Amino acid sequence: FAFVLAPYLYLTVHPNFKASGRILRTLPWSFAVAILNAASEEFQFRSVLLAHLRGAFRAGENILLTAAFFGMNHYYGQPSGPLGVLMAGAAGWIWARSMIDTRGGVWAFLIHMTQDMVIFTFLAVGAGM
Repeated sequence: FAFVLAPYLYLTVHPNFKASGRILRTLPWSFAVAILNAASEEFQFRSVLLAHLRGAFRAGENILLTAAFFGMNHYYGQPSGPLGVLMAGAAGWIWARSMIDTRGGVWAFLIHMTQDMVIFTFLAVGAGM
């Protein structure tokens, strides 16, 4: 995911790498926020929805629904826009699938947190900062 996300963020966030000192200064906060954001989104968009949808639809349909909700939620987030919706939706599909297959959320959380660290690193050196 990071190999796709990083070039996308480079083109959309327009980082100013002359301000790369911000990465180290903001690293503890980026890590803390990445943990909180990943935990929150995994709970909100996968754990709760997959549990409530379990008896209503088949597993594949539940995965698709949670991925669609997750992707649409990122239209104004990061990654953003129509391509961001597709990227987040694809990630959401894989993470929901991992929750169903492993009967747990550890892998989804860890990968999501790693992605958030990539996003927050780019935002730390964003041209608008």
